[in-house]
Amino acid sequence: MDPVPLRDYSVPSPTYHLLVDGAVYDNLGVCNLLASYEARREVNPNLYPHGAILIVVDATVPVGGKARDKPLLHGTENTLIGLDVATSVLLNRASSATLASIVSQEALSTYTTVQLRGLINQIQREGYTEITDNQNRRLVVIHVSLEQVADLDTPKFAAVLNSIETSYNIDPEAVTDLYKAADVLFRKRFNARFKPLLEQIEHPPAQ
Repeated sequence: MDPVPLRDYSVPSPTYHLLVDGAVYDNLGVCNLLASYEARREVNPNLYPHGAILIVVDATVPVGGKARDKPLLHGTENTLIGLDVATSVLLNRASSATLASIVSQEALSTYTTVQLRGLINQIQREGYTEITDNQNRRLVVIHVSLEQVADLDTPKFAAVLNSIETSYNIDPEAVTDLYKAADVLFRKRFNARFKPLLEQIEHPPAQ
C-alpha cells in the first residue's frame, strides 16, 4: 500500500507525515489488540471478571496467489511477482509470530514450554485456542483467516477475495464480499464453539 501524507497543522510551515501500513511489524493488528485489552484491565481490573474472547481477522492471501493463472512470466512482471511472493512470505511469518505473542505474553506463568508450544500450534492449525491468562482468567483467541474460504468448497468466491487489492478505498462491492467471507467463515468454523463460550463467559455457573 502506498504511503498516505498527513498534513501537520501544529507547525507554521507546511509539514507532512507519511502514514504507512503496519506490514511485517504487526500485519494483524495484534499488538494494538493486546495493548487495548491490557489498558482496559489496568483502568478497571474487574472489567472481564469471567474472561474474554479475542477475535483476530486476517485478510492475508495465499503466497503468490496472483501468479497462479499465468504459465510464464517475463521482465518487470516477473520481478513484481517475485517481490509479491517475498512480501507474502514475510507477512505470513509475521502473522504467525504475532499470533504466538498472544499466547506467550498473556498466558499464566505456570504454563510449561511444551504446553505453550502446543497452544501456539493449535491456534496456527485450528485458528482457535484458549488459555488461562496472567490474571487467572479464561482468554479465548479466535483467528479468522480469509485464506480459509478456499477450504469451504467455494473456490470461485475465494478467487474473488484473493483478487482484492489492499487499499484505503476498496470498492463497495469488494467490501461486501469481505464481510460475507468473514461471516461465512465464522459461522462454519467457529459458531458451534463461540456461542457456548460466550454464554459461559457472560453467565458463568455459580461457584
